[in-house]
Amino acid sequence: MSTLAVNTIQAETGTTVTVASGHALDASNGLTTPAGHIIQTVHSVMTSGRVTVNNGSSFVATGHSISITPKSATSTLHIFVSVVTNSGVNNYRLQIYETTSSPTSIQGSDIYTGDHSGWRTVNYVQQIASTGTTTRTFETYGKSVNALYGIGTSTATAPQHNGATITIMEIAG
Repeated sequence: MSTLAVNTIQAETGTTVTVASGHALDASNGLTTPAGHIIQTVHSVMTSGRVTVNNGSSFVATGHSISITPKSATSTLHIFVSVVTNSGVNNYRLQIYETTSSPTSIQGSDIYTGDHSGWRTVNYVQQIASTGTTTRTFETYGKSVNALYGIGTSTATAPQHNGATITIMEIAG
């Protein structure tokens, strides 16, 4: 096997360099992506259980978490939360906490579903800076009086719905 060492690859004609059919370019030892491109995505679905949030005055953990190990210290993390909640006639608030060491609320991650009766889908996006390449863990926290978070089975008052999801995309800086 030979090693080809070059600083620049350039098309002989035109502007496209193509890898021959049946071959692959292995960039597993490093690849610099342009700013704004997705480096990686992690996804977590709460597939069973339903959490009753019945605390009223402070945020409590829902048990739904996700971890990511950033590949770059200069990237940003985009956190997407999608959840179906039912808080009857009570207000339901959801926050994203970083729980890597001790639980800390992420500034600006307060999601308010309003004063309503029935089920509601909440979609939320939060962008934070990557602080290095160590694993970070995030979890949803809720605050309400007798609200539900998660996935459940059909009943007259609690229809079947898909599980809550958390997705994190690492975006090149």
